[in-house]
Amino acid sequence: MRVTFRTVLCAPPPWRRPGRLAVKAVAPVLVVGCVFALAPHAQAQTEMVLIERGTAMRYLANSADPGLGSTWTASAFDDSGWTAGVYGIGYENIPPGATGLIDTTVPDTTRSIYSRVTVNVPDVGQVSSVFVGADYDDGYAVWINGTEVFRSSGLPAGALDWNSSGGNHESSNDIVPYYEFTDVTGSAMGVLVNGDNEVAIAAFNAGAGSSDLVLVPNLTLNKTKQVDRGPYLQMGTSDAVTVRWRTEVPTDSRVLCG
Repeated sequence: MRVTFRTVLCAPPPWRRPGRLAVKAVAPVLVVGCVFALAPHAQAQTEMVLIERGTAMRYLANSADPGLGSTWTASAFDDSGWTAGVYGIGYENIPPGATGLIDTTVPDTTRSIYSRVTVNVPDVGQVSSVFVGADYDDGYAVWINGTEVFRSSGLPAGALDWNSSGGNHESSNDIVPYYEFTDVTGSAMGVLVNGDNEVAIAAFNAGAGSSDLVLVPNLTLNKTKQVDRGPYLQMGTSDAVTVRWRTEVPTDSRVLCG
């Protein structure tokens, strides 16, 4: 029997992370096979992961006002008196929870964590995109050379203080971080310089008495497009099936079914 298919797109194109495609047959479905592809890069650039789990940094865990305002985000700020550690950082009071993500532990009274990393960009002219991401609980923000380039949606507008509420975002509670990437090319490209760049990253708790605080950040230049789940078939019926997939970053996708 020859089977032809009609595809129904369940969201306006281009398909973005996560993807969903409904495939409906005009005759009974026997087998559905799908070929999946991501849109090619317009220009091939070398991916550079500047910050990830295990990256060395210096940090300040705040259980009281450190009296720094926003000065700590500036390139010239002296963090030599801060504690050395590696990402991920935080605490977990209800294990296992996020314990698998935490390599540097802070007190469970911590309302916020300020951290700083020096990264090197040899040639800004070879940078086509900048992505930040994190596995985090509850909120975080990123500054590059003193300029804010990202804050998570649960954080309030305006100046951020040491005890700003981070919202209620939950970490993955996995042992491998799941970075929720955001394209910050528009805000970051103008502040990157050749050579050393100072990156400041803050994690914010939901409030006093919170059971956990987690920050496992990622900063990647020229990020390649990866499928981190699927494609897979879901919700099959006698004449239809839903195809789902998820990519690390928003990108055009193409699924051929037949």
